[in-house]
Amino acid sequence: MVMIINYNATTTFKKRINNMKRMKQLKTTLSVGLMVLLTSHVSASIKTELDNEYSTGVEQFCFQDSETTNVKLVESNVITVSNIDGSVPVEIKGRGEYSINGKDMSRTSAMVKNGDRIQLRHQSLDTDGAKVSTTLVVGDVYDVFTTVTNRGGRADNMYTIESSACQQQR
Repeated sequence: MVMIINYNATTTFKKRINNMKRMKQLKTTLSVGLMVLLTSHVSASIKTELDNEYSTGVEQFCFQDSETTNVKLVESNVITVSNIDGSVPVEIKGRGEYSINGKDMSRTSAMVKNGDRIQLRHQSLDTDGAKVSTTLVVGDVYDVFTTVTNRGGRADNMYTIESSACQQQR
């Protein structure tokens, strides 16, 4: 049996196969590109949602550091939480505790909202020059309340207290 193959038909058939391969490659490229585009968009959306969740917008608050001449419970100034919608977590780090809106002092994590008032408290130490620090974290903002014991051992009657986050931002 002898087959006669039309050269033009074979060339056309090969072109169609090549076109189909190119279309498949193009389809794959488009699919991958779309996936990358969608992934980028989804990643950006997730990042925005995470930023919104963890970037609370809480306005910086400031504790005034203190000095004492004896061992006692030392209370900070009262700060007011501001510039937030809803509520944000609050936690304490260090040796102290906090009170929200004049309620009992606590060390456990809680939630605060706009207008809540927070005060810290910690026990000063008996050693001259000893420092006690308590850090309050509200959302993603913090400041440190420090008390130094000064029993008159220094001529200038004042020990240096490191700058807090709040003082560094001024």
